[in-house]
Amino acid sequence: MNHIICFSGGHSSGLVAIEVVRRFGKENVILLNHNLNPITELPDIKRFKSQLSEYLGIEITYANIDNIQNDYELPDQFDVSIKSKSFINANRNMLCTSRLKTKPFEDWIDNNTYENHNLFFDRYLKSETVIYYGFDATEDERVMRRYEKIKSMGLKSDYPLKFWKNRTIFSTSELGIKPPIVYDFFKHANCIGCLKAGLQHWYVVFCLYPKIFEKAKSTEKIIGFSIKMVSTKGIKKPIFLEQLEPIFKKMRSDHIPATEHYPHFKKVFAKYKIVENYEPIPCDCGSY
Repeated sequence: MNHIICFSGGHSSGLVAIEVVRRFGKENVILLNHNLNPITELPDIKRFKSQLSEYLGIEITYANIDNIQNDYELPDQFDVSIKSKSFINANRNMLCTSRLKTKPFEDWIDNNTYENHNLFFDRYLKSETVIYYGFDATEDERVMRRYEKIKSMGLKSDYPLKFWKNRTIFSTSELGIKPPIVYDFFKHANCIGCLKAGLQHWYVVFCLYPKIFEKAKSTEKIIGFSIKMVSTKGIKKPIFLEQLEPIFKKMRSDHIPATEHYPHFKKVFAKYKIVENYEPIPCDCGSY
């Protein structure tokens, strides 16, 4: 069997890689990653990816947009949105996910797997290939969506953190590999300035990553649409980052912690009559 790890650079996908190698050996394991521009994928995530790759003795295989290999030449979520003049695609999914992750993943699968033994000898037979994801026991809906998607591509999928018994590792710290520092401030290792993230994410970005916040503001102006929607008196409407900026400044002056782990964001936003119907989840980028 061939074992393809969807290695996002997040802690969960790292655990999956370790579990798969410990169970099956490293010979037929691929660490498949979509590299991102260092502006929005922090250097510490790249450090984590590198250390895990070194521990496993497996080089990372990159499936990047337009096959770009230089990190700094890779477009970020704002660049692809500006190019397409939209934050969403025709299916009303976030366009950055589609451009930076989905299409490169599907292209890589098309170019590296096959249906028939007699056609190719330098590719992986689909019936002998399993795609692994880092979804855990709480993510039933994401598992089902991904299972159906991979099945439609003629491939198998597996979810070790959800289904495997007799787990061997629960933190890479057990190996001396510190999880990405991004978890100190964010709940998930999404891009900094994730277009699917909630207002609390954008408050943290405003406080800690002002250059990214400014680029996001500029992108909204260029496209003419807002990244975020809020409910005011039950009416859903767009709210631009420029409108949020004075609120974020007041929050910062009131010493509201710049972390997604702060439990009282809803109360804080309620002071400004802003209601966001949002629950933080990992970006579906992590699915590809």
